[in-house]
Amino acid sequence: MSDTTMDPKAIAQAVAVTVSDEDGQVGDFVEAIDLGDNVTDFRFESRVRGYEGWQWSVTLYHDVELDHWTVNESSLVPTDKALRPPKWIPWKDRLEPGDLAVTDSIGTDPAHGRGLPQDAGCRNIGRYGRQTVSRG
Repeated sequence: MSDTTMDPKAIAQAVAVTVSDEDGQVGDFVEAIDLGDNVTDFRFESRVRGYEGWQWSVTLYHDVELDHWTVNESSLVPTDKALRPPKWIPWKDRLEPGDLAVTDSIGTDPAHGRGLPQDAGCRNIGRYGRQTVSRG
């Protein structure tokens, strides 16, 4: 695909077909989205198993003076109909009583002073952590 003066939709479709794993994974043309500054995002249906509701996105730049198109990037992007994982919830916010046994080990909150109260007679000694200081 060395002719960069051809139809940009055809260039975008050829790129999507090239980056897909198998024949038939790039479906029909959906839309062209003008992103400004001579950049256009071309969308095609995805026919990749497991990616129902996703679209191939091929972004092209148009050099108006030379009337050439350059490929910026290509990827699969989800649409509103795509199957997506639920929103991530950090482990510390989703733990419930009974989730942990006495023998389970979990990390500590980095903002907490390694389990020690701030006035526990410790001082920060740099990258090696804290050192206990005798108060007597």
